Amino acid sequence: MGKLAIVAANFYAAYVLIAGLSLCMSATFERRGVALTWCFLIIFYSFILNLLVAFWPAARNIAFTGFLYYYAPLRVVLGEHVPWRDMSVLLTVGVLFWTVGLVKFCRRDIHVT
Repeated sequence: MGKLAIVAANFYAAYVLIAGLSLCMSATFERRGVALTWCFLIIFYSFILNLLVAFWPAARNIAFTGFLYYYAPLRVVLGEHVPWRDMSVLLTVGVLFWTVGLVKFCRRDIHVT
């Protein structure tokens, strides 16, 4: 598999995670502002954590809690390794969010006014 295809597959895995997160949040909360806020906070947390790891070595201890730790296309482009484990973590968590969101949405009482 070419490097560009591996980078695209890694991006797709991150996309599945973010889409699953947004589905789970929108099915969990009644108001879209609250769901959007939680999605933003989780993605922003991952971004800030990824930024802190570059400048503060102590942040490496908790870097695994952000999803950007598992999305690293630069490692593939530089030829270090193919991140199969990282992509499987992203896909697994994404599918887990999708499943939880689906279950919550099916059990939800939708108010129509």
